Amino acid sequence: MNQYPAKLEQELNRAGKGVKFSVIDKGVIGISSDGILAALPENLDTYKPDMVIAMLGENDSGPFVRYERLPEITLAGRMLEHSALYRAVRFMGRLASSGPLAWVSLPVSAAYAGELESPVALMTRAGELKDRGEYVQAAELYRRIIADGLPESETAYIELARMRSRKLDFAGAFKILQTGLAWRKTPLLYAEAAKAAGQLGREEEELALLSRALHTGMPLPGKDRALIYDEIGHAYRHIHNPAMSQRYFGMAVEAEPDNWYRYRNLSEAFALDGKNAQAADVLRKALQRLGDVPELYAALASLTGDGKMEEKAISMRSGMFNPLTAANYRRIRDLVLGRGKRMLCSQYPLRPLEPLRRMLGTGNGIIYVDNQDSFRSGVAREGYDAYFIDRFGGDFGHCTPKGNELLARNIAAAVLNSF
Repeated sequence: MNQYPAKLEQELNRAGKGVKFSVIDKGVIGISSDGILAALPENLDTYKPDMVIAMLGENDSGPFVRYERLPEITLAGRMLEHSALYRAVRFMGRLASSGPLAWVSLPVSAAYAGELESPVALMTRAGELKDRGEYVQAAELYRRIIADGLPESETAYIELARMRSRKLDFAGAFKILQTGLAWRKTPLLYAEAAKAAGQLGREEEELALLSRALHTGMPLPGKDRALIYDEIGHAYRHIHNPAMSQRYFGMAVEAEPDNWYRYRNLSEAFALDGKNAQAADVLRKALQRLGDVPELYAALASLTGDGKMEEKAISMRSGMFNPLTAANYRRIRDLVLGRGKRMLCSQYPLRPLEPLRRMLGTGNGIIYVDNQDSFRSGVAREGYDAYFIDRFGGDFGHCTPKGNELLARNIAAAVLNSF
């Protein structure tokens, strides 16, 4: 996929200022903010950047809540005032470290080992460690669950594999899931193994594993069935089979009709196939069933060019936030500034900047990049498809070369103006 880091480096060095700029791209498609946070300390230690560029959150799931429920976190330190060399570590929402995590066996801390006798306590503690990025300790607890043959072993195998995937060790993740399937052939283990196969570029194996996930003979709740249908839809989309992609995204909607993500995926599948009318109909049906969902309004406004609907989506979204994104973004902010690094936060194209400022605060040295007006002007002048290849975010998508050039120019201008 055409991405902006190389273009950003060109823009920065073209401006001169007597500084040699190097942009380090540690991007991976589809990673959520918890994976970005988990990889951050290692990347800061390895590359020792003077500036971190962050743009993240679109891959986070979970319900949105109102801003008044958002707790503040105290900053760990101040940003560095002067830098001779900018090595801008780029996080376009999908940061992961360059190599597989070194997995070693460490004893569980005696401070809490005695308290972890029940499976629930083990799983809870393992999840806490994982969320803090302490993967080695979390893995030790997950392995303990597996070694004891507990019913929670399915989740333990899945979490072990996901931690590997977040470190870009997809082969390691697949191996863990193969071991899990040797233990018990469950739908979710098949689905996770399929995802790892897809990340390894083995699309036929991915589809075969997803098919097995649907035919284990085990009960499959609607939510889990929808998830598998959704993965099949994405797999067919990746191999450019739009009819099958639309079919399975539609089945995902039927299996879980109260999840707005399912409608958005189906709508995008139609839009990518040039069926904008059908794509819009899917979104309208979703809004009739689910009520006011700002992401659906934004996607529909993007398809139809309805300015009033776009403003409604912006107004609704401005008072809401994703708690997972907010918490992780703030932890990233505190870690970066606390280490004396500069931090630049870039808003997604076509999205207003104010919600990001509200989430992270002002007066703390963060540099913000607004990508709303410039992309709006470009889309109005040349059309949506000149800047985006899909509608991944509903109201925006992954960028074309032209879109990445504009993104790079906007970020470069903010970097250069900061000193």
